[in-house]
Amino acid sequence: MVHVRRGDFLKNAELAFGLTIANASYFHSAFWYFTERYISVNFVAATEDRNWAVTNLPHKNTSKEKINFTDGETAAFDLAVLSKCDGVIKSTASFGWWAKKTTLYDTEWPRNGSQFYYSFNRGNCFPSDWVPLQ
Repeated sequence: MVHVRRGDFLKNAELAFGLTIANASYFHSAFWYFTERYISVNFVAATEDRNWAVTNLPHKNTSKEKINFTDGETAAFDLAVLSKCDGVIKSTASFGWWAKKTTLYDTEWPRNGSQFYYSFNRGNCFPSDWVPLQ
């Protein structure tokens, strides 16, 4: 499952507080992580910003790598799909915390030096068996 959260995280107040948006290079690294480890990978993307995801996520759609989108279903539907996936590429939102599978996370979140960064406890939010990506 690829969870691409943008929407409200793009607001000035959220950004000023220290929330960040996972960029395209993060998602490319995350796709590479899975395609290097498995013979065939079917990515399922859930996002409220499909245009950004279609433009920026890798989408080769080969016999080894495919990407599909949940296409505007409800958050409950997306979470149900996420729960059935073998791994999660987590953006900057909470869905990845509920995954209990191989989870990748963006080390750029929260933004270094921000108010949120100094009040954030990485040990409480990113389990040691999750994979950090930059």
